[in-house]
Amino acid sequence: MEIDLNAIAGDVVADLVQTASSSPNERLPKEEQIRSRIYMNIRPLFSTVCLERAYLPIEVDGTKECDIWARDKNGQELWIEIKRSWSIRSWNNKPNEQLRDWQTDIHKLSLAPLSSTRIFFLVGFTDCKIDLAPKAQNVDRLLALIAKLHAPARVYENAYPFSWRSESINQIGIWIWLWKPGLEIVKDGSV
Repeated sequence: MEIDLNAIAGDVVADLVQTASSSPNERLPKEEQIRSRIYMNIRPLFSTVCLERAYLPIEVDGTKECDIWARDKNGQELWIEIKRSWSIRSWNNKPNEQLRDWQTDIHKLSLAPLSSTRIFFLVGFTDCKIDLAPKAQNVDRLLALIAKLHAPARVYENAYPFSWRSESINQIGIWIWLWKPGLEIVKDGSV
């Protein structure tokens, strides 16, 4: 199963830019918008694609759901979790709470079979230039947390110019973590 993560990231950004041009009323783009775009990219590659699929049967603990699950014609499974992040000076960003949310979703991915491919997408919005190689001093707290989060599994990161409504948002960042079949998700994640 070959998934072009570069193409998916580019399509997510293009979709969000198009959405931004429609004079949206929301404070930030919705996670559902991102999920829908990713769904459109992977749907042709898989025989079955399901949104909000439980990790375990309802009788065991079917309350933990994955954003996107897919299976190809050979039975190979894909599990995807998606989160947003934001770092805007005039907002209450709560970086530690955002980090806990990401870690929760990554922990949920660890419930997927080890034989499956597991992906975590993080789409971030900021009012400062995203430095993909942040220095130890003078760095945005949220970006520093992203840089440390499961660093060995991070396979994609990029930043793009972006504006949303009249907010001061001027950058969008996309980070993607990938655990191929057989690779365990380490619990602490290096943060």
